[in-house]
Amino acid sequence: MACETGKSCNASFTESTSADNKLDVKLEEYGLDLLYWSRIMKEHLGVTTKQQLSYLDEDDLTSLKEYVRYNWEKRALGNLLRSTELKMQSYSEKQNTNEGVGATMSRRISESTLEQNKSRNEEQHDYSTDVNVKNSEEQMLSVLNKLGLLTFFPNKLELLSIIKIQGCDNTDSFADIPYVFMRNIMMINWTARDILIERHLEKLWESQERLTTQDWNFDSVEIDKDDRKTDPQTLNPLDLIVALWHCCSPILKLVLSTKMFMCRLAIPIILPPKEGNLPVLSVWSMRQIIIEQKTSAGTSQISAYKCPCQVVSFIRLGRICISKSKLINQLLSEQYHDTFFNRDCTLGTTKRLISDGMLEAAWHLPRESSENVTLYLNLRGDALENDQQTNVLSQISSSVVVLLDINLLSMEESKGVLQKLYQKSKGVVLGIDAYNRTDAEAKSMCQQHFKENTDNDIKVKVCKLAVAGTISSLSLIKKEMMKGVNDTAKCDPVVSLSKRLHNAIEKCYEVDEDSSIFKIAKTKATGITKLLSDECKDMKERIIPLQGHLWRQFSDTEKETKQSTTHQAIIDEEHKKQEMMKHRKEQLEMVKQQGIFMNKFQSNFLDNLQTDEECILFITYLKLFLDDISRNVLPTYLIQFQMAWQDLKTERDKTEEQLEILQENLKKAEYNLANASFGFEHLVRECGQIYECIMECDESDLFPRAKDLCQVCAKVLLLGQPFEIMDGDAANVPMRWIKAVFTELRELVGNKKILALSVLGIQSSGKSTLLNTMFGLQFAVSAGRCTRGVFVQLVPVNSKNFKFDYLLVVDTEGLRASELGNQKRDHDNKLATFVIGLGDITVINIKGENTSEISDILQIAVHAFLRLKLVNQKLNLRQKCIFVHQNVPATDASDKMMHGRKKLVEILDEMTKEAAKQEQITNVQSFDQVIDFDSEKNVWYFSDLWVGDPPMAPTNPGYSKSVADVKHAVLYELTANRDTFFTINDQMMRIEDLWTGILRDDFVYGFKNSLEMKAYSTMEKRYQEVRWDLHKFFYEFIIYKAKTKIESSSEEEDLETTSTQIRKELRQEADVNVSTLLENVESFVNTNDLKDVMVQWTKTKALRLQILKDDLILSTESHIINIRDEKRLQILRIKERTKHEVDINERARQLANTLKGKKGLISK
Repeated sequence: MACETGKSCNASFTESTSADNKLDVKLEEYGLDLLYWSRIMKEHLGVTTKQQLSYLDEDDLTSLKEYVRYNWEKRALGNLLRSTELKMQSYSEKQNTNEGVGATMSRRISESTLEQNKSRNEEQHDYSTDVNVKNSEEQMLSVLNKLGLLTFFPNKLELLSIIKIQGCDNTDSFADIPYVFMRNIMMINWTARDILIERHLEKLWESQERLTTQDWNFDSVEIDKDDRKTDPQTLNPLDLIVALWHCCSPILKLVLSTKMFMCRLAIPIILPPKEGNLPVLSVWSMRQIIIEQKTSAGTSQISAYKCPCQVVSFIRLGRICISKSKLINQLLSEQYHDTFFNRDCTLGTTKRLISDGMLEAAWHLPRESSENVTLYLNLRGDALENDQQTNVLSQISSSVVVLLDINLLSMEESKGVLQKLYQKSKGVVLGIDAYNRTDAEAKSMCQQHFKENTDNDIKVKVCKLAVAGTISSLSLIKKEMMKGVNDTAKCDPVVSLSKRLHNAIEKCYEVDEDSSIFKIAKTKATGITKLLSDECKDMKERIIPLQGHLWRQFSDTEKETKQSTTHQAIIDEEHKKQEMMKHRKEQLEMVKQQGIFMNKFQSNFLDNLQTDEECILFITYLKLFLDDISRNVLPTYLIQFQMAWQDLKTERDKTEEQLEILQENLKKAEYNLANASFGFEHLVRECGQIYECIMECDESDLFPRAKDLCQVCAKVLLLGQPFEIMDGDAANVPMRWIKAVFTELRELVGNKKILALSVLGIQSSGKSTLLNTMFGLQFAVSAGRCTRGVFVQLVPVNSKNFKFDYLLVVDTEGLRASELGNQKRDHDNKLATFVIGLGDITVINIKGENTSEISDILQIAVHAFLRLKLVNQKLNLRQKCIFVHQNVPATDASDKMMHGRKKLVEILDEMTKEAAKQEQITNVQSFDQVIDFDSEKNVWYFSDLWVGDPPMAPTNPGYSKSVADVKHAVLYELTANRDTFFTINDQMMRIEDLWTGILRDDFVYGFKNSLEMKAYSTMEKRYQEVRWDLHKFFYEFIIYKAKTKIESSSEEEDLETTSTQIRKELRQEADVNVSTLLENVESFVNTNDLKDVMVQWTKTKALRLQILKDDLILSTESHIINIRDEKRLQILRIKERTKHEVDINERARQLANTLKGKKGLISK
């Protein structure tokens, strides 16, 4: 019997062994687990010899009740007692014939004894008395039937049936266990593999007839004919995994494998093959597993299937004294975790029925860039009975570790297996169990074995597991094993599993992706990605041009036409609409010249409408291939961006021109980084632009299948794939496209009721991971890039248990990206308002305890909601929100942060009241009147997602438990008092009304928070007063000083001198006046309660006042010149009039003198 407890087992074993008095002989005779029961009897009853059994009474054995694991053990213990009483020999006689411990240790175990032990082990741990199968296939069907999976065999269990929200997860039957496992694995709770299963089994057992004290009357133990019928059913978790892998659809296998990898659980890659068939290697299960590895340039991401690695395989020949799986766990990581299920795990001793022959995989991820990734493969069961799997391992492994009893070195069957390994493997490490041999005997047997195999040109290392009755410590075994593995594997090149399989000499296996359904989808996806170059820099401009500069220009123009702060004449608005149509027509020309890539994508995308499975496989393959391309190029652009950002950050003392160059370099690096990210969402976005430009230009004949694009996107949304509703690059919502897809969605399922749940938080705070954990979704978190834009995903709901039919989950990009600073403020505030407005419930996700950033955003959102309600009364913006603090490990975090929560509520209440005052709304006095929030009930604190240090840290079950609590609150508590829900049609209208309202009312979004907005408004009011004072000064200067002095001038020569003097006085007095006004402004700021906020605008306001002064000086000087010119004309007119008067008088005098004395002439 294999020992699973290492050195401690050795102690129990040796102390319970003494010549003829050996307790183990008696225990083995009745099929009882030697190491388990010898330890129990020693520790709890003090029994170490066979003679001591005869002194036990019923009470003693009754005390062992709590340690009995199976009903048959109860009967075995009873028979053991009766036999001991009937056949007991005197203690003194046994002492005289006692043999030494050393002699017993060196006794050779014959082949027949090994076979008897093996047979006895396989008869133990029946987990169902009515399993009476003739072959493995019948046994498989029997297990599937008991688990309720027979109707899903083969590969018929869909992902949607697992993520569908059913209601209470009460386990009522044995057939519910697979769903308990899968739903908890979806929530990255690794305890679902064994601990949770045992808990649910115990609930089942409690409902059955339990063992009573009377059952322990060992004087009259008889096997009751009906007793076996009441035996509780048990289950080995490995059998459950095998059964599920036979029944899960490809997508469900892919998702479960990814989640199990996050949990650091081993993943099945070969299932026990049917008799006469080759093993089937599951390449598909590894496709979505991403390996992160440190490099000299940073961190790289690569698919596990294509990741260069060493492969170390573990097999077992016969029975050994330690647990192979536990040993691998020790080798995998310094921080121990039960990656491979073993006998020390919960349910670990339960008999395996269908999992022998399964091959599992787990990866060792190094912390340092100098180390290589190592793939550990573990073959379940005896390699003597699984020669096909052993043959596969020998060809793909860098080193094969063989754990075996030393006695098997002389057996023909095991010698044949070893010789094949020596011939085909690159390196072999033998873990020798010589527990029943002396050191000299073990050494001699090993030397003899190697003499017989000297012809093999292969490195073979030996590691001692046990010798002469002593089991080596696990730390010593680990050290020697690692040395042997490193020595034998170092000559093997570090290549990917993909290449290893391709280079395999023998075709001794099949690949799951060779089946027709995989081939069709993979061929179509490969045919599309082959058209892409490895260079992603200009890929979008060449392949998906419609979402490039034309779409961004269209978005900017559309925003300008709707923004309330952009005051435009009607003619300007019409001009902008014409400009928008011009952009659409340019897009239409691009559609007419569409390249082969998009044509092929649309053709395959639409053709896959026929079957759901082909459609989802095609999409998944395409996603995986595109993400692989992005991962290859993104690190380069990320390094360039980081360098540009670092240059700008460290060179603050440069000149303004140099800083502008650095800022331009940063913008260029950011653009290249965003442009290098190319995924499936960009292809769907391009389809949306094609649809919009065709419909707006009324050219539906150009692309008759445009409506089919909407239909297939609606179908993909129903199949559980994310759908983008806000373009993350252009920051715009393509409403025509969104409405068309939602209309098709309504046609497919009807106008169903929807509960919308959105998430909001700072960048890289774990929003997508939270939603994926909560609902088993597939929002992208590992494609080398963060979420951009807003995505939605539909989760089906059992309408019998809820008042709604679907849960619409809204995921968003992160807010307050540190590298963009204040540049994203306007975008973030609009995004936050949009997301909170979309969700009936919004999860505010916070990393740590600091709420300052998110409270700023909430203040703007509240103010925006108030203004939106004033503009559009039909907008239902009565939202609920809950707070989730991640990475807060303290168990009493809720109590410790009570003051912080109250302070946050006070701030939000004060800012809401101020916002309502500014908008002249009198009936709003607190935050929860706008957004429903209870600071005592609606705040959760999560511990870290990981336990220990990455990269080998498993997920934290406590995190999963917290997520489950939030999920329960969302589905039950927060919706308990709600009777009405939005329909699909209502949701479509809400998106349109909300986004239109946000674009029209853009004033509030440029501020950090309500406090800042209040400060700005206050300062702006004071600035307008100062402006008026300055205008007043110049006006009065013109009227009372300039005009008076100029008017007093009577000579033209004095006029020029006076005007020059007045202009000089104007500038002097203007400078003094402006200085006085600036001092007043500064004094106003310094004495104001909001001076810390206002100070950021003081320089700008001062500069604007100086500019205004200069403008007014020029304007006033112009007025002075005009007054001077008018006065000059006046003086000239006076001078001319005087001159003419003199001239007239002179002429009159002369005429008078001429006519003097000439009377007749006068009379005449």
